Amino acid sequence: MEQYQNKQHQTIIDAFTNKLKVSTDQVSLKHQEHEKLLNAHKNLMEEMNLKQQQYQKEINEKIDWLNKDQEQCDIMDLNKSKWQMLNNKKLIKKHCVQRLINYSMNVKNN
Repeated sequence: MEQYQNKQHQTIIDAFTNKLKVSTDQVSLKHQEHEKLLNAHKNLMEEMNLKQQQYQKEINEKIDWLNKDQEQCDIMDLNKSKWQMLNNKKLIKKHCVQRLINYSMNVKNN
C-alpha cells in the first residue's frame, strides 16, 4: 500500500515536473521572442535616426541653395533697378537738352 502511494505521489510529482518544464520552456521562448523584438525595435530606431539625420542634412542643403539663389535674385533685381535708373537719367538728360535746344531756338526766332 505504501509502495502504491509512493508510486502515485511520484506520478503526481513527475506530472507537475513536466508541466513546470513546459512552462519554463514557454517562458524561455517568450523571452527569446521578446529579445528578438527588442533588437528589431532598436535596429528600427537606429535606422530612423539615421534617415532623420540624412533628411535634415538634405533640408539644410536645400535651404542653403535657396538662400544663395535668393541672393542672386536680389543682386539681379538691384542691377536691373540700377540699369533702369541710369536709363532714366539718360532720358531725363536727353529731354532737358532737347528743351534747352528748343528754348534756344525760340529765343533766336523771337
